[in-house]
Amino acid sequence: MPLLYAERFVMRIKISFVIPAHNEEQYIAGTLKAISDAMQHLDASYDVTVVNDASTDKTRIVASQFGVHIVDANLRNIAAARNFGASRSTGDIIIWTDADTLVNKSLVQGVLDAVKYGAVGGGCRLVFDRPAPFWGRLMAGICVVIFSWIKLAAGSFVFCTRSAFDESGGFNEKLFASEEIDFSWRLKKLGKFVILPDAVITSARKIRSYSFWEIMIMSGKILLMPGILKHRDKLDIWYERRN
Repeated sequence: MPLLYAERFVMRIKISFVIPAHNEEQYIAGTLKAISDAMQHLDASYDVTVVNDASTDKTRIVASQFGVHIVDANLRNIAAARNFGASRSTGDIIIWTDADTLVNKSLVQGVLDAVKYGAVGGGCRLVFDRPAPFWGRLMAGICVVIFSWIKLAAGSFVFCTRSAFDESGGFNEKLFASEEIDFSWRLKKLGKFVILPDAVITSARKIRSYSFWEIMIMSGKILLMPGILKHRDKLDIWYERRN
């Protein structure tokens, strides 16, 4: 068989989207639709795994309307949920996105291009949806600059190759927050790690629900006592949602 003819039958790369979801009936539909729209006309196949983690609302019902793979769990640990979903996916590239986050075609194409040119993993910029208080948008902008400079992924969007995930051991399940930062450091030891210039849109619900001072106090506690990241009951901003 001539080489040019054979190349037409080379299997396209496959992307697995993994979405941890706890009581996300309000957001999950938008997240799944954004993935479907983004993957149209891209030269890659894909699957989507939603980790329905101890939800008590209609998260599972809403997600099932999109024909995605849903796995039920009772973990209440974001790192464990990310690993659990990845272990039940089959893609060559794994993209973890939050259940309140919207990806786009340009961003996913950026992931494919980054891996093609040797990246083992990475992240992207993020912007908040509206309404969002000015102080929150300002803090997010500062964090984007810092994370881009030192090359750390924000939890709303993280990707890596399957081989890098296996070699790294996945997310540290002893951590109940900031697991993506720890994961980024370990991936950087394995090879090229990139922060893509495109951005996801993610929900500003945390900064709508918690005050500037509450978030600053929590940030200060983490900086001074990083051991609290191993205690879910001390991380209300991540695990106790306010209406």
